[in-house]
Amino acid sequence: MDLVVMRHGHAEAIARCDEERRLTSRGRENAANVARALRLLGLRPQAIVASPLVRAQQTASIVARELAHELDAELAVQTEPLLAPESRVEHTVEALATDATCLVIVSHMPLVSALLGRMLCSSSTATLPLSTSCAVWLELSRPASLDGRLRAALSPQVAAQLSGGHDR
Repeated sequence: MDLVVMRHGHAEAIARCDEERRLTSRGRENAANVARALRLLGLRPQAIVASPLVRAQQTASIVARELAHELDAELAVQTEPLLAPESRVEHTVEALATDATCLVIVSHMPLVSALLGRMLCSSSTATLPLSTSCAVWLELSRPASLDGRLRAALSPQVAAQLSGGHDR
């Protein structure tokens, strides 16, 4: 199974509450560049799953739109409450049990950091922090396993170079 773990795009600093923070223009552009770069690298997901928070939903919608260019069907974004920032890795991994052979998840710090630490370092204490709009593509031996092998890691800057977009 291929799994892409992506942190949401850059979001506005102020909103009525944290859950309602929206992407900035920089966040939208960076998310699109990362999605285009993933498409150029051959990513063909069957599903995109995102946290219920607005900034993750917006990022996932951008990713779905950009990746759909290579697919025969539209990619719908599914919402998973276990991808919220305060979720535990163990619960998140259970939510990844799917029939999909390629899945993109969009979530937040500290969850993405802990998830990557667990999958790449086999450690419950290791963390791999991601900046906004960064994506890490892993190959797992089976769905919901904790034994990831790194296929690609993309920052917005590298993605802009690969995809011909603008880095902000």
